[in-house]
Amino acid sequence: LVASHVGAMVKGLEENDVSSCVKAFPGIGSANKNPADGLAITERTLEEMQNAEFVSFKAAISENADFIMVSNVTAPQLVTGGEYIPSCLSRDIVKGILREQLGYEGIIITAPLNEAAITEYYTASEATVMAIYAGVDMILMPASYEEAYFGLLAEVLEGNISEERIDESLLRIYKVKYADMVVE
Repeated sequence: LVASHVGAMVKGLEENDVSSCVKAFPGIGSANKNPADGLAITERTLEEMQNAEFVSFKAAISENADFIMVSNVTAPQLVTGGEYIPSCLSRDIVKGILREQLGYEGIIITAPLNEAAITEYYTASEATVMAIYAGVDMILMPASYEEAYFGLLAEVLEGNISEERIDESLLRIYKVKYADMVVE
């Protein structure tokens, strides 16, 4: 039922030139608390999420949602080795599941990086760099914009993150911002 509503909402928005943003991947309903209040964990397995939470995200993807927000919830059952890492900082979740398994090609944005689930464990620079490594395109509300910017810039200047990787994200953003005016 939720998936049909999500699909219809995304379709209606997109047909009227309004960008849609579906949140919060991979799903936060089963988390033990709100990530704004600290470490929020869901112990749901990939199979459980594929049969429940992911159904609505698949509907959004099929209707070409412009954005998907990845949450700050920690989902150790979805991460290699069961690591306790916020979803938006996890390459296994962002690139492995959202991009590769679900085939999402639109913009991926973090949940607010100024939430306690992030700030209690990572600096603004660390969280930003980890999110970019994970495959995120846009960083939302780092605890310090300046620290996030300079941390990411340092990684690019040191060659740890390629300009091509940044350009991949910029192209996704430009495709939405400038609609049919961007040529690949």
